[in-house]
Amino acid sequence: MAFEGYNIDFAETNDKGHVCYESRRCWVGYDALPHIEGSSIWEGLQTIVMLESERTVKKETTIEHRYYISSTESSAESLLCASREHWGIENSCYFRLDIAFREDESRIRKGNGAENFAILRHIALNLLNKEDTAKLGMENKRLKAGWDASYLEKVLAGLAS
Repeated sequence: MAFEGYNIDFAETNDKGHVCYESRRCWVGYDALPHIEGSSIWEGLQTIVMLESERTVKKETTIEHRYYISSTESSAESLLCASREHWGIENSCYFRLDIAFREDESRIRKGNGAENFAILRHIALNLLNKEDTAKLGMENKRLKAGWDASYLEKVLAGLAS
């Protein structure tokens, strides 16, 4: 990308898995803001950010761009790390919902049922995360709460605290 004449910070990470190669790049512009129409409406705006994720699985490559504005003067490296951590948390939550609650296998399709049950699963996941007396995995905690009324009371007590 051509950014001649601008104060741009750049960072890149590369990860290789079993069947996947992922490259992430971050550009942070510090002095380009005066050249962007309407940028003055965001009080304290300091930087514009572009994140690029290039992912190759087998022989198929996809590229995704995300754009952000920020009131901080963070480095490209720290913003790239923050973005990675955010998506790691997001993906971890959905992975846990699928493993412990078999969310992807749900056959609920009518009306608001799917959305309502997704909310209930999130509440249950948060309550089970909060309960720390049983040293079990999430799926086993869920099963134990279904089998043991006293353990279920402990889990639900998390609502009151």
